[in-house]
Amino acid sequence: MTGNNTPAANYWALMAGSFLMGFGFVIADGCYIGSLWKAGQGKIASLISVVGIFLGGGISLAVQNAHLQTGAFSGSPTVMSWPITSVKIGLALFILVWVAAYVREQPEKIVKTGSKTIWLLSEATITVTILIILAGPKAAFSTAFLVLGLVFYWAGIALYIWARLKLGKYWSESIALRTGHKVVTDGPYKYFRHPIYIAIAIALTGAGLILQSPWGLAGTYLLTVPLLVLRAKEEERLLKKFGTKNLSD
Repeated sequence: MTGNNTPAANYWALMAGSFLMGFGFVIADGCYIGSLWKAGQGKIASLISVVGIFLGGGISLAVQNAHLQTGAFSGSPTVMSWPITSVKIGLALFILVWVAAYVREQPEKIVKTGSKTIWLLSEATITVTILIILAGPKAAFSTAFLVLGLVFYWAGIALYIWARLKLGKYWSESIALRTGHKVVTDGPYKYFRHPIYIAIAIALTGAGLILQSPWGLAGTYLLTVPLLVLRAKEEERLLKKFGTKNLSD
């Protein structure tokens, strides 16, 4: 092995990923979900912990998968390197924009919250689906499906970034209304009521095709999408109940 694929290089990359992930969990006080919730409320330390966990876990998983010639289960075919590279670039861009938008325009104070159960279940299904796509059994998809997956994946990433930037200070990781909350009706919100959720579904579909994961595609539409629909309905209920007026400190 030569270049960046040497055992020593992989060792240090794995160590760096493990350190970042551990660092994130330390700041999160051992609770990822709690840290994610606090990040959605505007706490910078919690945001750092979430990014550390995601980046560290991603680096560790990438290094481990670099030595695998098959999927997580025996008999699974090898996934070509260029689609995986595209997924990594998209994920890095997603994290970069997410952090930059958060730092550039920190969210307002949360004044009303919706169902934590629905929120936690939706986050859990997204996480499970991602893990299935990354580490689950693979199928032999044709190149046409890989290309279609790239189109879906990048369309989802682009839509998410557009919607996230448009929401600005009214964005929330949790189901919540913020101080002075208003309904955004321009940008992607001119065409879709919940573009971020649509973007997540499209991006997961693309990733499932790119990484040749039939179970990941099933998870997207049997787990993630139904919970995102419930989450959208809960947001609508919260907005209808409290409206956007008189939301102040």
